[in-house]
Amino acid sequence: MIHYYLIFEIVIIRLSKFGDVEKLNITGIRSIQSALESGHPIEKIWISKDYRSSHLQGLLRTSKSQNVPIQFVPPQKVKYLAKSEKVNIIAKASIVHYLDFQHFLEEKQVSVESSIYLLLDGITDVRNFGAIIRTAVATNVTAIVVPYNRSASINADTVRASSGGVFKIPITRVSHLKDAIYLLKENKFRVLGLDEKATAIIYETSLLGSLALVVGAEDKGISKGVLNVLESTVRLPISDSMPSLNVSVACGVALYEVMRQRI
Repeated sequence: MIHYYLIFEIVIIRLSKFGDVEKLNITGIRSIQSALESGHPIEKIWISKDYRSSHLQGLLRTSKSQNVPIQFVPPQKVKYLAKSEKVNIIAKASIVHYLDFQHFLEEKQVSVESSIYLLLDGITDVRNFGAIIRTAVATNVTAIVVPYNRSASINADTVRASSGGVFKIPITRVSHLKDAIYLLKENKFRVLGLDEKATAIIYETSLLGSLALVVGAEDKGISKGVLNVLESTVRLPISDSMPSLNVSVACGVALYEVMRQRI
């Protein structure tokens, strides 16, 4: 028998014939509300009896409209489910599924002038991944593209760091980022890389039109193979006192420059 109170942040139920069925625990009222608003499947929500929030009534209305069961329980149970003393609300949901990038392109009008694709090369830290997703949603990025390998997974930490952003933007996967770049070029996209060794400064570069921006890992940057197929690269100006920025911060600065130019 599986007891609900024995759920960890990610629960994996192994089925011998039908493969793996994964469940995702979401914490935080904003993240849960985002999941509900996006129509993401949620099985149940547990709320601490002493929890107070100005957003609680809205969550209760949304969950009721979608027939998602809610149970008010002692605080200790919620903390036990979340394995955290700071959590007051938790939901058990389906995992977030990646979309196939090529199929996504075929379904979208990729030539739309406002389209912005964000390609992440080797971002393996889930908190950086979540922070980047959050900023991508805030700056109207059309979709995020990641490779099957060398990429952070979408788990409870990613959801938390994105503040529910994972439910508000398509996240697609390809076998290799070069495949995505070739497809985007075929569809008349400019593909630029954010690289600290670039000559061109991002503030002096036009970022209008159909655009794809590639961001690399914090330690190694964009991989050599991906760099070789980019149209060009741009960099952020930075003081000699600090040689680099956190990748999620650098990505955020770049995306807001894209947004600024389009405004």
